[in-house]
Amino acid sequence: MMPLFSLSINLDLVLALEQTELARAQCSAKVDSIIKIQDQNNEKAQ
Repeated sequence: MMPLFSLSINLDLVLALEQTELARAQCSAKVDSIIKIQDQNNEKAQ
């Protein structure tokens, strides 16, 4: 009986998940930086 998923497909999926999680973290850090800069600019404008 053949396994439902082959090991190489599972490893590909794990790699894709890790890359996605890294990209999400990088995006989140950029958004946090933008928010911080906007907050600083808003404080200066008041």
